[in-house]
Amino acid sequence: EIYQCDWSSDVCSSDLGYVVETLEGSSAVGGGAAPGVGLPTVLIALSHASRSAESIERELRLGTTPVITRIVDDRVLIDLRTVPVEDEIVLRDAVLALSTAANRYDPRNPA
Repeated sequence: EIYQCDWSSDVCSSDLGYVVETLEGSSAVGGGAAPGVGLPTVLIALSHASRSAESIERELRLGTTPVITRIVDDRVLIDLRTVPVEDEIVLRDAVLALSTAANRYDPRNPA
């Protein structure tokens, strides 16, 4: 598949401490209706040195453009299988807004 966004350079160039990885993965079929059956997918994995995966997930979910993710191994995973190519820019912008929010992050109140 062809993806419009270069996630690593777009998000990491903000220099706010996010680690962005593009991974091969698997998506549950039918939202879990077929246990053990998966479809190949591309995942964007986000982590941050001083933010919990839970706080990143929550901020993405509650953002202007809600992003539904999952957490695995202390990383927030965004599954691109169900994101149309034309919507990747919107998704990237939601992640970049999260990067901006890191400027206001208070480790005493991880939200």
